[in-house]
Amino acid sequence: MSNCSLLKSEDEGGILHVLYAAGLSGRLVREEDMEHGAVTARTYLTYCRAAGGFLLCILVVISFAVPVICSAFTNWWLSEWILFVRTRSTVHSL
Repeated sequence: MSNCSLLKSEDEGGILHVLYAAGLSGRLVREEDMEHGAVTARTYLTYCRAAGGFLLCILVVISFAVPVICSAFTNWWLSEWILFVRTRSTVHSL
């Protein structure tokens, strides 16, 4: 922490706030760099780690995917069943 300065301030409630400004010329934050293009796998891995780990992220994705897949399958099955019933009732009516 060679270029770090310690900034202290106290608010009205008497709470002491301690901030480190690491070589930022008196500013508390740096300018952000913006990248162009696709999000890298490293970024997604960082998000997963911050969200509680890789396993938890997989479970969350599965918990969102399963209802969608079940709904799509239910719609498909219902359309097949209705088609079967129509075909069968047409055959019996002849």
